[in-house]
Amino acid sequence: MKKIIAVLTLIFAFTISANAQDVNPAHAVSAKKDVALLTEKIALTPAEEEKAYKTFLAKYKALEDATMTQASKEELYLKIENKLKSNLKEKARYFMKDPELLQKLTH
Repeated sequence: MKKIIAVLTLIFAFTISANAQDVNPAHAVSAKKDVALLTEKIALTPAEEEKAYKTFLAKYKALEDATMTQASKEELYLKIENKLKSNLKEKARYFMKDPELLQKLTH
């Protein structure tokens, strides 16, 4: 049993360190700004903040691709919007009513 726990702990530690190395510091700052902008309008739980942060981080990582066409960017913006809606469920209606905020968060 102790060996299983030790192995799982090591796997978990390596997974976290591998994910941490993939994060571009500029993307992390931008994602945190987006989360802050969202939390100005909506009270989020820590779990919801983490989901939003990961969503915004993925957005900035995807937008880094220089070969991305305008059509694929529009598709990405829609995916980000849908991801936020699914993560925030009932709270999503608050930012959906504010097109300017939605534009800032998804683009």
